[in-house]
Amino acid sequence: MKVLIQTLGSAGDTFPFIGIGRALVARRHDVVLFANEVFRPSVEAAGLTFVEMGDAASYMDLAANSAVWDARRGIELILKAVVDHLDESIEIIEAELEGADVIVSSSLGFGARMVRDIYGTPLVTAHLAPSLLRSSVRLPRTEVMLVGDNSPSWVKSLWWRLGDFLVDRVAGPELNSVRQKYGLPPVKRILDEWSTYSPDRTLGLFPEWFGPPQPDWKRPVTLTGFPLYDGSDVDGLDRNLDAWLSEGPPPVVFTAGSANYQAAEFFEAASNVAAELGLKSLFVTPSDSDLPGLLPMNVRSENFVPFSKLLPRSRALISHGGVGTCAQALAAGIPHLVAHLNFDQRDNASRLEDLGTGFGMPISRFAGSTAADAVDSLLSDRYRARAEAISSLVDRDRSLREACLAIEESARR
Repeated sequence: MKVLIQTLGSAGDTFPFIGIGRALVARRHDVVLFANEVFRPSVEAAGLTFVEMGDAASYMDLAANSAVWDARRGIELILKAVVDHLDESIEIIEAELEGADVIVSSSLGFGARMVRDIYGTPLVTAHLAPSLLRSSVRLPRTEVMLVGDNSPSWVKSLWWRLGDFLVDRVAGPELNSVRQKYGLPPVKRILDEWSTYSPDRTLGLFPEWFGPPQPDWKRPVTLTGFPLYDGSDVDGLDRNLDAWLSEGPPPVVFTAGSANYQAAEFFEAASNVAAELGLKSLFVTPSDSDLPGLLPMNVRSENFVPFSKLLPRSRALISHGGVGTCAQALAAGIPHLVAHLNFDQRDNASRLEDLGTGFGMPISRFAGSTAADAVDSLLSDRYRARAEAISSLVDRDRSLREACLAIEESARR
């Protein structure tokens, strides 16, 4: 079987699909993975065929744009980046389409959905976070969500219609212009159904206990569990870091995400927290310029560390709350504080609160004594005990197997 996988986004968005691709290769399938050039080494190290979809310069330009993290402007910038390169994405996938049995796409894989609409090749749309599946029963907790679960149904409906109008205004003209060239009818409410639910199969790459299915999801969704992958099977821990972890108490880990290049205030606050509470700490950031000029003696920094190797040897995690990072902390059984900024992060934090393994707060509040008090609270025994209990529910191998079985079944259909 030949499987094409389209991914978009940061390492947290891409690595789960590398993991699924690697599992498919182990099941004797051929896998072609489309991703930004920055992920070529990781994709090829996993034994997959890599095809560039976006160059490193465009990735860095978007990551360095502070507006991406603005609660209102961020989604607009990302949608425009997707539709502005839609023709190119279709052509890249078309070039590999011969002999393909199924296409797998992440949430904003408009190119993959277009190829499915043009050629009829089965498409599996896979979502990493529960908030990407619209529900008015359990509304997503986001920075822009101004209505709640108990709001009247007409208020919720009006809110969703307003969101659809704004999304369609940004992405609709270019998307429908491309669809017209292929003789396809226009689409409306792009994020309501067209890009969210594949006509063939939709997956939620998270477990039911993290994102329970909602009665108003518009189509059936197969939940597979977290397909944990971070390259640690290929690249282990640095020898010096391994020795540092073995010396003294386990560290508290701070990270603002693999694609966040505007985290100077976060790490300044983290440095003060580490000094005030006397915490052995590890700062993980791709941008050294975001680090304070002088770190406390008990603090070390790294540009990248496989969390599956690091977090089981750590005391707690303070992060941006990407769903992949949340999954790794749950698997490691450690408490997790989410300093959320945008997208699915606040919603993921709310699910940790539901589980009792951690809590969230706006990143703007992560400063001074407020940050120190929050971290001190996180280190209490109650969060540790609950995190350790939940960790037994995470089954990486089973999750990868379930994802592979769903993809194989979709290809046979």
